[in-house]
Amino acid sequence: MREKGWDMEYNLYESASPEMLAEIVREAESLLDEQRTVAVAADQRAVTFAGLLVAAIGAMLGAVASLGGHAPVAIVAVATILSVAAGLALWSARPTGWKFRGNAPSQWTRDIIGERDMHASMAEMAMNYDVAWALNDKAIGSAARAMRSSMLLTALSVVAALAWSWWFVLRAAI
Repeated sequence: MREKGWDMEYNLYESASPEMLAEIVREAESLLDEQRTVAVAADQRAVTFAGLLVAAIGAMLGAVASLGGHAPVAIVAVATILSVAAGLALWSARPTGWKFRGNAPSQWTRDIIGERDMHASMAEMAMNYDVAWALNDKAIGSAARAMRSSMLLTALSVVAALAWSWWFVLRAAI
């Protein structure tokens, strides 16, 4: 059940009672499943958001092209900011090295050949899940930061576009 490159000198989980260790592994598997659910939902949100931004950018670029080079700089600026926001949203949904629960049967070979008892094998499983959780959590955090940045840039560009529009309208009314 060893993760490649994983070599442990001390495993705290071996000191747990069999009942406690079973519960630790059960809850770790549940947590890994929940992390995957959160990640899939976040990826769907990021891709949908990026799609909306790309559509808005396309509309703005169409307006710029239709004006034959006489487009206000504000439209091009907002389209540029939204392009960065779309890139961040897409980066948020990029494929990552994800850790899942469970093991391939071949990962039990050393346990079988070495005739390790089940408690020691389960303790190693708990330690493996602890590492998997931490790696998944890091990937989720990185994607969330990119998505927050994308949403912040989008909000700022909308505020800037509205301010420019009001300035333009009020200036024309004078």
